[in-house]
Amino acid sequence: MNASERNVVYHCHMAKVTIGFSAALILLGVGAYLATGMRSFTALIPAFAGILLLVCGLVALKPALRKHAMHGAVLIAILGFAGSVPGVMNLIRLATQGTENLTAEQRVAMDVKDDQVMLTGGNKIRPVASQVQAGMAGLLFPYIVLCIKSFIDARRARNLLAA
Repeated sequence: MNASERNVVYHCHMAKVTIGFSAALILLGVGAYLATGMRSFTALIPAFAGILLLVCGLVALKPALRKHAMHGAVLIAILGFAGSVPGVMNLIRLATQGTENLTAEQRVAMDVKDDQVMLTGGNKIRPVASQVQAGMAGLLFPYIVLCIKSFIDARRARNLLAA
């Protein structure tokens, strides 16, 4: 198998990886929506991002559209990651600031409801939303890294073919 054939196989692989990550995001969003008692429409945000990635992944299966579709997919992933970083920060804040002043009701809300929880410093955090955002960030970061590696490998393969 020459460099060109390996490049085609690898990039088709990235389209399938995109489809896999999109499925995980859709499951995260639907799971979060169900976990919040179907009260929070925003819990579906990871599912919406997953649907957009799914479309890009399916389009990327066509070689003529692969480059554009994969660049679109990584753009969606970067935007999704940037939007979910505050959830990671909130979970860190929740862990470091403690919850000594919480009432019993607030402690229950922190575990099972998408309600706001007051921290000792007066900050409000929605723990379930923060957990879902952290999950989305945790899924999208490795995907972005894989996409960047794929773009670098594609450029190297093109340079090898041109030489």
